[in-house]
Amino acid sequence: PITPIRAITSNLHARSPPFVPKAAQTYEPLVRNVLRQRLLREIFPYSALCVWFFESFWIHLNLSKTHKLGVLRTLAVPLKPGTLAASFLTWAFVVLPILLARRDNLVATRTAAASPAQLFKAAFSRRATRSIFLLYIITSLSFFLTQLSVARLCRSVEELHLNVFVKSKRHPFYLNGRFVYTILSQIFIGAVFFARNVMFDRFAVRWKETFSERNGEKIAQRLIVVSIASLLLSISGLVGYTILFAFVRSLVLPVLLSVPVLHMAFRPFCAHFIRGRWTVLLPLSIKNIVHIWRTYLLNLFLVASLEFAETLFDENVRKPLAVAPHSAEPGTTLVSGATSASIYYKFFAYRELRDFASDGAERSSTARTALFGDQKHSPTLWATLVLDSLLLLGNDYQLLLRRGKPPPPPFLAAAPASPPEKRKVPELPSTPLERKKIFKTSAPSPVNAALEALAADGAISQAVETSAERLPSVFQAAHVPLPHIPLPTLPAASAIVPVRPPSSGIGTVVGRWTPGAVRDVGMRLGEWWASERLSKVAESSLPNRDLDALVIESLSYLVCASLTEDRYGVVQRDIPRILEAFVSLLIAVEEYHTELLAAVPPHSDTSELNARERRLRARKAEEIDKARDVLLVVDDALKNSIMRIVQTFGSKMTAFKFPPRTAEKLQEFVNY
Repeated sequence: PITPIRAITSNLHARSPPFVPKAAQTYEPLVRNVLRQRLLREIFPYSALCVWFFESFWIHLNLSKTHKLGVLRTLAVPLKPGTLAASFLTWAFVVLPILLARRDNLVATRTAAASPAQLFKAAFSRRATRSIFLLYIITSLSFFLTQLSVARLCRSVEELHLNVFVKSKRHPFYLNGRFVYTILSQIFIGAVFFARNVMFDRFAVRWKETFSERNGEKIAQRLIVVSIASLLLSISGLVGYTILFAFVRSLVLPVLLSVPVLHMAFRPFCAHFIRGRWTVLLPLSIKNIVHIWRTYLLNLFLVASLEFAETLFDENVRKPLAVAPHSAEPGTTLVSGATSASIYYKFFAYRELRDFASDGAERSSTARTALFGDQKHSPTLWATLVLDSLLLLGNDYQLLLRRGKPPPPPFLAAAPASPPEKRKVPELPSTPLERKKIFKTSAPSPVNAALEALAADGAISQAVETSAERLPSVFQAAHVPLPHIPLPTLPAASAIVPVRPPSSGIGTVVGRWTPGAVRDVGMRLGEWWASERLSKVAESSLPNRDLDALVIESLSYLVCASLTEDRYGVVQRDIPRILEAFVSLLIAVEEYHTELLAAVPPHSDTSELNARERRLRARKAEEIDKARDVLLVVDDALKNSIMRIVQTFGSKMTAFKFPPRTAEKLQEFVNY
């Protein structure tokens, strides 16, 4: 038989260069490991230490009601097993859930909202925010129950009057007023603390450093800020809650008990609340003052513990880190991290890349040379980095041009294609028909001629229509006059506060009998709540301004280093594109800055303005200053980076070709 022919196998084949590894495989695991160590070594221990300090003070306060404590017993209170157990339970059920929720729902970009109303609407539109709000309420209740258990173990519940029900054989289910006041106070202060976090957009990372870089100064500044914020929030929250509690007890509760169905549900528990007369001086009695003071201490304990823990968290999630030097190829690791899909990891990568590009050490110079001359990846490391950086700057440039607004929706469907033209069939030659009269008619009488001319299709009507078609359009529209209906004009204040038509009802009665000072306060609160801030609009236009500044500085340092470290001229081919992107973004920032300067109120005599107009004028000037500070983050980075490149290359800049607009702007830096 004939032997079949077979192909000769070979192990030789062309291998294509690998892609740059993804950030999820190289850079992000290293960053997560560092952040995990910070959480376990810094955030958890120090937050637990803060809870232990406040818990020791609370236990000492409860023990002093039933025991006489000396100096030694006072010093031994923090080290007792009961104190340590209570501190652990408070930290585990109050502080720890909040920290874990902050970790799982951390975002890198701040919410795009120009007013508090828009901010809260955008926050509560997310499911995660609603879950965190419920978590704050639950942890506040857990904190109250934990401290109530501590007081019961210290046998001071009777002294604190925190029993759930009053001691009455006739009405055993009457709720204790002090218990209701205290537990609702904890829920209220938890909700206020959450609203404060939403107002400050605290669930997003604040990349700007708040405290000093020195450890001693940082700890002192942190303690001062936490103490002041906790004191102010606790005092204002307690005052507002006490006023609200008095309003509900004296006005809302009697109305609820007058409803038949609700009367049967609430009367067995709170009917005794409406028997006594509530007055303004009732909280000033000695017993109530002591109870309000202890309630304030509980609120302060809760707020200070959460504020200290969240301040630690805010600092550690934005603290710089360096993970690339510990890898085998620092350049590859940094470029991989810069291409991350997460803005959070991308920020760490570009911050580390900026330090890597500006470092003058020999090790960094060798690593930059390897980055510029990379041939192992397709596309190369430099091509990948430039593409990702310019794409990021381009997206933020488009967002700046739209002033923070979303892009216009694309066309839903393409225009329908025109139908194909039908093929014309050639017509056969034919003799045209003559449709004129062939017989001579007699001349019409004058009467008949006049009637024909005045008819609907007569000569006069045709002449009028023909002349009307020859008139300009502005005159053609004038022969159909529309009735003029005068529209009501709104006052100047309507630009800030929406004016609603008066309604006949409760609102009119309340507005009529409300004092002028109260109406003025309500108007100010409405303006503060709904009016848009120019600074917030600027922040929405440049939401990634800190990251943009890092990208610009990183590229500029790498371009400057390529003059001596790029052996093959890889970077020089992309210098025109980089400078064109920088100049375009700089021009857009300067145009926005010019718009803000044009909106500054002129320095004229303000004596003729009323108090409200002067207040709005001052607020607008303040908002413009804040908006300019937002633009300066990118503006300073662009100007310094362009100047750095121009000074480094000097006369070699003539080798590059730029568009006229870019060349004109660069000439200003050269002349400077």
